[in-house]
Amino acid sequence: MVAASGTAGVDSGDIIIVSGGTVNRSTTPFPLHRIALFSRSGTFKRFLYEAPNATEFLWGGDIDPVTGDFIFGLENIDRTQRIDLGDQQVLPDILEANLSGTTIRAVAVLSDGSRLIAESPTVIEK
Repeated sequence: MVAASGTAGVDSGDIIIVSGGTVNRSTTPFPLHRIALFSRSGTFKRFLYEAPNATEFLWGGDIDPVTGDFIFGLENIDRTQRIDLGDQQVLPDILEANLSGTTIRAVAVLSDGSRLIAESPTVIEK
């Protein structure tokens, strides 16, 4: 749930859902790889992000308690990106060669803003 309030249509209690994973996107129609924003009552508000192509897979996300940005993982060119919940701009976050070994499975942000990125099968990068 979003802790920030009143920023560009993102309200306290809103729910952000990351829909993705390694579901095959080569068939038509391919599964949705999007980040969606819902109100606290479950009403769809809008998409915050849509994967730009059929090879980008979205994995997990968390709110950065320092900046208030939403951080999420992408698989293919392994990286994290962030969505500024104030203006909804999508910006680069981490592009690190050590993330390219295995599949990103989850992203978490610590209280100081550090990122934890879990990869499959057993690697954790901080």
